[in-house]
Amino acid sequence: MYPGYHMKVKITYCWECGYGDQVVDLTKKLLVAFEDRIEDLVIVPGADGIFDVEVDGKLVHSKHKAGWFPEWDQLKAKIG
Repeated sequence: MYPGYHMKVKITYCWECGYGDQVVDLTKKLLVAFEDRIEDLVIVPGADGIFDVEVDGKLVHSKHKAGWFPEWDQLKAKIG
């Protein structure tokens, strides 16, 4: 990314499934790694097993499609 780039991150997670710990953990990691580049970080409660991570409107990970929660190193590489 170029200097001064500010990204918008959206995490949609299934609160019914108890994914709260995962969304908090991922949020902490994102803030530590990209705090100076995050313009907006939104956490949206959802249902049906969803755990999606979007950056600037593009889906970078979907638990439903992949079958697992995002691996931090892989997700960081996709974002960074």
